[in-house]
Amino acid sequence: MRRSLGGLIKQSRSAFRITELTLCQERSYLSTHQGTATLFDPLSKRSLLSSLTPACTASGKAGGFQTKSKSQRRHSSSSKQGGTEAILSSIESKGEGFKESDVVSAWQQLADTAESMSQEDRESKIHKAKGFQTLVDMSIMATKRFSTEQLANIVMSAGELGFDDDMLLDRISQNFMTRMSQVDAAELVNLATGLSLADHSPSVILFDTIQARAVELASEFSADQKASLEKAFQSFDYDHKEISSELGKS
Repeated sequence: MRRSLGGLIKQSRSAFRITELTLCQERSYLSTHQGTATLFDPLSKRSLLSSLTPACTASGKAGGFQTKSKSQRRHSSSSKQGGTEAILSSIESKGEGFKESDVVSAWQQLADTAESMSQEDRESKIHKAKGFQTLVDMSIMATKRFSTEQLANIVMSAGELGFDDDMLLDRISQNFMTRMSQVDAAELVNLATGLSLADHSPSVILFDTIQARAVELASEFSADQKASLEKAFQSFDYDHKEISSELGKS
């Protein structure tokens, strides 16, 4: 049985200690616990994510979001009734029990609620929220546990939220580099489009890898997917004539 992300933290607290401290250090969220904290405070039994700072909090009981299709989540009750605050609150209260599907769904639902927001509102109401920082940290820490489809959806949601975070997007990009042969047409489009929307240009190596995979899958893209991929490539500061030519032929 797959353990929750929070359960994985509990089971591997010594192994994750450096990782968690590094994440919080790089985000400038270390408190006075720096250098002395362990993953679990023996008095409160709270995770290091909780004991360090509010911005790194991920405590609570198991449960949370259910993975939905794009059409289903566009009409989710959480998005329409509770809105952004309800989703962020659920992440804070139940994040420790989240599984991979919960994390992805949380990203997607936040992107839905932010669809009509200005970028300024996204940054102030979502990017700076404690629950969102928790979601980002969980996504970074458990990158290897997500499928390529889930990772592509996270990148797409980050793009829709206008969230250009080097730690998150570069970590996911590195993971894609080792699994690009498993990526299908829809996942590749979401990856490229998400990076483009986030205004996050991939490394030269990643771009070449995406382009090479796109050439292999050229005959599998729909007309809309080709258009989306072409638009994403145009936003990157790289020569994309090869893939544009291949997409035009297929």
